[in-house]
Amino acid sequence: MNIKEKFAKGNRALARKIKQWALVLHKHIWPISVIMGVLLNFVIECLHRHSLVGGLMHIVNRPLPFIFNSLIIITVLSLANFFKKRYCVMSLLSAVFLGFGI
Repeated sequence: MNIKEKFAKGNRALARKIKQWALVLHKHIWPISVIMGVLLNFVIECLHRHSLVGGLMHIVNRPLPFIFNSLIIITVLSLANFFKKRYCVMSLLSAVFLGFGI
């Protein structure tokens, strides 16, 4: 067995694991909503403070406003569950939040 065959075999196993996770996440969109809401809030805070360190310091110094803002974004992103094209709606809502946040 040469290196290409070993690499292809490893890629098939990795692709199978990724496909399993994708199916689980497609059924349960809540974890994606939470992760995306927190990340989106972090990006907005970093852009507002013009620095990555400033965004991190905001999280450390004022955790409650960060959590409340994240919960607001997560609540709005969870509305994507009511649509057939969840990821498209979630992306659209994220773009709206990012546009208003900047």
